Amino acid sequence: MRNRYLTIVTILAALAGLYVNSGQTSDKKEPAVKRIDAVEKVIVPFVSKHCVECHGPKKKNAGLALHIYTDEKSILKDRKKWHEVVRMVHSGEMPQEKRPRPDLKVS
Repeated sequence: MRNRYLTIVTILAALAGLYVNSGQTSDKKEPAVKRIDAVEKVIVPFVSKHCVECHGPKKKNAGLALHIYTDEKSILKDRKKWHEVVRMVHSGEMPQEKRPRPDLKVS
């Protein structure tokens, strides 16, 4: 269970870089969304905006269709594929230079 949680948190942090200060007086940062809402509120919109045009139902560049991942279970089932997606996004390999790039800075 802990490994599953860490995997999904890693994917979320890597893809979206969405951490915000919780407003507390300490310097501790909290996730921008709850784990239960993470796929729906972070991953699906990110993939729709940055990935689906080339890796979706119409085009499956590199044989990769990311639009099918709409819940935590499907992402975790293909976690190796998602680790590679995260690596490519962070390295700047994807999205291609001619496509809009995500801001991966952690605030």
